[in-house]
Amino acid sequence: MFCTNNQARLVLTYDYCTSGIVAFISTPTNNFCPLDAPVTLTVSPAGGILVGDGLTGNSFSPSGLTPDSSFTITYQYTDTAGCPSSASVTMTTGFAPDVAPGILFAQAILFS
Repeated sequence: MFCTNNQARLVLTYDYCTSGIVAFISTPTNNFCPLDAPVTLTVSPAGGILVGDGLTGNSFSPSGLTPDSSFTITYQYTDTAGCPSSASVTMTTGFAPDVAPGILFAQAILFS
């Protein structure tokens, strides 16, 4: 007995995300002292998630972070077609000046 109903099945896969929307993150600076004021990060397109240390919403604050360290901030975005995109920036914290209490920074330089 012969099979007369042979069928071939072909599965095509297409990656429709290859030319999706590119996520973008920018900051006015990425080098900080521990006591610097927070900066607002600009992201595009809106609707994604910022992930990383020192973040509160769209603001990065070096306060409380380990001095002389680097921190990666990542913006993750998924478009309406379900295509993911991400962008990262490295923030660097330095050391605060080592000045004795009650002495102005300029005085510390003059007398050192």
